[in-house]
Amino acid sequence: MERVNWLAIFSVIAYIILCLVWGSVTATMMHNKGYYDKVVKWFWIGAIFGVLGFAFACSEPDLNIVRLMNELNKREEEAEKNGTSDRKLKKITLPSRQFRTVLPAKDWKCSCGRMNPSYVTTCLCGAEKGGAPVDDEVIVTPVQ
Repeated sequence: MERVNWLAIFSVIAYIILCLVWGSVTATMMHNKGYYDKVVKWFWIGAIFGVLGFAFACSEPDLNIVRLMNELNKREEEAEKNGTSDRKLKKITLPSRQFRTVLPAKDWKCSCGRMNPSYVTTCLCGAEKGGAPVDDEVIVTPVQ
């Protein structure tokens, strides 16, 4: 009776599951980007190439944004052609992302003029932090 190599069987099953996961992730991302008719193609690209296929899919443009921009340009051209202003045109806005600072900004300015982040206690010139934020315009003098 032959001995079964369980490690090889487990490795093949794990590889197949990993391929299915990468294929599904890639296909879902491309569906969300507006590639509705090419989802099966992107599934196989993600399944065969894994992380590289997913990275390639990330580099593709978002068709939803492209369609929205084309619609906006078409409406602008029609409004210019007719000589009328379209009030609905001004309501169309492209999605924007807003970024927040993770840490509160309490930067301080040294007497040498360098701006230092709040977590820095000593400037490159050797001056110590005075403890007041920039808004108070306190100048820190170097300790001699």
